[in-house]
Amino acid sequence: MSIYFLYECSLGYALFEIKEYEEISQNSKEFQSSIMDYKKVSQIIKKVNFLPFKTSEEALENAKDVNDEVVSDILKSFLKTNFPSKKGAKLGTVNKDFAKQISSALKIDIVVGDFLIEVSRAIRQHIDKFLQINDNDITKSELGLAHAYSRMKCMFDVNRQDKPVVQSIALIDLLDKDINSFCMRIKEWYGWHFPELSKIISDNYLYVRIVKLIQERKNLLNNKEELKEKLDEITLDPEISKAIIDSATISMGSEISESDLLNIRYFSEKVEQLIRYRENLTNYLKEKMRKLAPNTSELVGEMVAARLISHAGSLNALAKYPASTIQILGAEKALFRALKTRSKTPKYGLLFHSTFIGKAKLKNKGKISRYLANKIAMCARIDYFSNDRFNDFGVELKKQIEERLNFLDNGEKPRKNVDVMKKVIEKINDEKKNNVDDKKLGKKIKRDESEESDEDDKKNIEKSNKKKKIESEESDEDDKKNIKKSNKKKKIESEESDESEKDKKKKKEKKSIKKKKKVESNDDDE
Repeated sequence: MSIYFLYECSLGYALFEIKEYEEISQNSKEFQSSIMDYKKVSQIIKKVNFLPFKTSEEALENAKDVNDEVVSDILKSFLKTNFPSKKGAKLGTVNKDFAKQISSALKIDIVVGDFLIEVSRAIRQHIDKFLQINDNDITKSELGLAHAYSRMKCMFDVNRQDKPVVQSIALIDLLDKDINSFCMRIKEWYGWHFPELSKIISDNYLYVRIVKLIQERKNLLNNKEELKEKLDEITLDPEISKAIIDSATISMGSEISESDLLNIRYFSEKVEQLIRYRENLTNYLKEKMRKLAPNTSELVGEMVAARLISHAGSLNALAKYPASTIQILGAEKALFRALKTRSKTPKYGLLFHSTFIGKAKLKNKGKISRYLANKIAMCARIDYFSNDRFNDFGVELKKQIEERLNFLDNGEKPRKNVDVMKKVIEKINDEKKNNVDDKKLGKKIKRDESEESDEDDKKNIEKSNKKKKIESEESDEDDKKNIKKSNKKKKIESEESDESEKDKKKKKEKKSIKKKKKVESNDDDE
């Protein structure tokens, strides 16, 4: 009896026929030993048909469908055309869940077993010979599809906003440890020269800045007035700066060489830079948490919320945790130790850093931690599943915890969760309505302004047209006047020219008459 096997690869879908499946599956060891021999494998496994992917986008879509256990249209048409419709024909696959989807979509008998994994290995080993494709092309296609699939998974990762938070809070914890150890190193190193300073200044950041400023005790004694002003700016307390100067005059420390002082100054500058970077990183984390989990951050603070997300792995995991798990996050060792020794279990883990635990009395710390864990679970689910980035739920639940503290102290009953949620939802709906109304009013105002601007434009156009008409009429009248004047001038000039020509003719005639008279007189004389 032979069955058919569906093989998915980066190049496409391939359908193979496995001959004498039952006999071979019983002798699986012999088949495993002959996997590397293509001649023996080709006698058992024969290619029926192969459907290549046309583009890399199509290959990526089908790889996603196979991973999500979805039967694509391409695979359906391929199996309908190539899988035989005779009775008793069975299709083998490696993935059980994917096999169920194929069976329900195409109504085909499916075979799943451990032996088919060995068959898949044999096909993968000789896929280049079965498909008659170069081995380098297959490796390139597999690499390209792997990169594209990984890029797609990273692009659509819902937890991608959690990763910066997890890394930032881990880096802050590491920086705290390093800064503390570095400051202790500076105190021990500089303490040989000025041991009294560490007793006056307990803050590490101030100590590093003062060491960088003073350097050697002689500088402090020689330039008291200048350095005192700078010390006042650092310490913000003139009494502390005066105590530093007084202790420098009677210090029991030894002298320090220039090389040691140079190294201390350089190291203190680096530690100061680390402290400033830690502050900037904390501000970045707080802004990130307000965007990622606004309600949880509002309830317990940005740092505690970031530690909870980091310990859970992601906001998704924290939202899935019950309140009892959130309550003891960070105290797992104490919990298992208590279970082993049958002693009392811990009341809180990371929630100990919350201000509510510090406000509660010793006998009420367990109750408040349990109540707080319940509210954190609610806020985490709201932050993860809600599209709106409001912190109204966190504000109201924070007030409810304060009411619970008052109830444990004074007996005043707090509000119920249903009342708090209704109040917040009504507030959010009112804000959305107001925003919609504001948008409508804004649109109306814009329309009115546009209509007014259109009317003003029309009026301006009409005014400009009237001005142009008046100017054109005036220019036409001026042109007419100028034409009349020019015509008059031309007439006068023409008349004057005619008169001048007449005078010339008269003069010529007179001259000619005179000449004739002279000629006649001369004739008479002769």
